[in-house]
Amino acid sequence: RGLGDVYKRQFSGCENITSITIPNSVENIWWYAFSGCTNLTSITLPNSITNIGSGAFAGCSKLTDIIIPDSVTHLEKGAFMWCTNLTNVIISGRITSIEDDTFNECTNLKSIIIPNNVESIGARAFYLCENLANITMSDSIKSIGEFAFVGCRNLTNLTIPNSIVSIEDGTFTGCTGLTSVSIPKNAVSYTHLRAHETKANLV
Repeated sequence: RGLGDVYKRQFSGCENITSITIPNSVENIWWYAFSGCTNLTSITLPNSITNIGSGAFAGCSKLTDIIIPDSVTHLEKGAFMWCTNLTNVIISGRITSIEDDTFNECTNLKSIIIPNNVESIGARAFYLCENLANITMSDSIKSIGEFAFVGCRNLTNLTIPNSIVSIEDGTFTGCTGLTSVSIPKNAVSYTHLRAHETKANLV
């Protein structure tokens, strides 16, 4: 019988691990399972994975690339926070939410494509992703949480889709390179969008 889950904190703080291949039998990677594996540079996730838990890879500071397979339906809070060398991410097309702090302080992340099924971006999801220059939002996004893009200073232009309903407090605070934000007229609430802190023009 194969391994079914990688349990909570099972490899947390294993600083000498450099690569991981998860077997096809694994369905869940639980909370902080590989957190603090500071020399982890590569990980291969199988198509059997359905859930990646909170903080599962938090602080894996040498991880550069991750492909989240389409089998994954839940990517929990802070799954990749503090992965400071993460540059390339492909997100499962079945995920419906980018949870709070998912990519918090992934300071080398340069671009991201939000899949079409995603309806919400959580609080601080891309907090201090200072090299994030391109983000493509899906046409199904309804809400963007507070401080979601704080300090993303390399963002210059952003188009928010027509599906949006709510943009919360301080979403783009400190995005000093942002010059233009296109927000649809049907957005119900974006009163907390701090344009004066981004120097952006709202279109």
